[in-house]
Amino acid sequence: MPTRTLPTRTLALITPGAVSGTPFARFPGLARLVTHIVAPSYRQASRVANTMYFARACRSFAEAREASVFLICDEARVELVERAWSDWRHKTVLLALAEPEAAAARFREYGASVATVIVVDEVHPCRFFVEGDDAAVVVAKKLFESVRGEVGVTSPGSRHHIEAMRLLAGPILMGVLESANLHLRRSGLPLEEIRSLLGRFAAQTLRVHQRSGARTWRATNTRELAVLLARLAEADPQLAAHLHASESATRALIEPEPEPVGTAKRP
Repeated sequence: MPTRTLPTRTLALITPGAVSGTPFARFPGLARLVTHIVAPSYRQASRVANTMYFARACRSFAEAREASVFLICDEARVELVERAWSDWRHKTVLLALAEPEAAAARFREYGASVATVIVVDEVHPCRFFVEGDDAAVVVAKKLFESVRGEVGVTSPGSRHHIEAMRLLAGPILMGVLESANLHLRRSGLPLEEIRSLLGRFAAQTLRVHQRSGARTWRATNTRELAVLLARLAEADPQLAAHLHASESATRALIEPEPEPVGTAKRP
């Protein structure tokens, strides 16, 4: 039986108690890198450790102190981790949290090198977006790339833009496509023809956007929209309301608000 080689860099995972809800559920290759598991209970830590390759369950944060990198995925226990010891110098903290800003600031005060991590698992292969201190970004990039993850290094404060993208290109786009599907179904066309038409139309829109971007987008003509909505309202008020809401939301999201008077533009 071949001997397993331990990772050269020690990595502690602070988990809410299960692999689900952490980057490991989306990218199992990371399980090869973990050396320490800290969970709300030792039993939970042991269960998670059993799914890893080299990890051992820790009864307390103190047992994980020897780790050099900490991947924190448990929002509820961040402050307990912070107070485990006061000196975080020479430690790297990676925060995979919904709201990491406050925690990042505190860990930096304790001397840690900090980066925030966003895992986008809706695409394949899974992508990691990292921002933060230079040293922590280098560690995160090497960590995720070592298990063949795709890593994007983003500018400070970009987390909200990434989250907006996954919302717009995911659930919101799905809702718009379903609205188009419902309208086609009201037309009486066969289901296979509806799927074919909608698929080709959406694919063409995507190709044009990838080629030309925002230059190809134009807000719906207000008069044409009003006429269409009036006709739809007679036949199906619910679909008319859905179309109006989708168009209004798209207009608001795409058209930027005017800059305040006197705002200096970036060079």
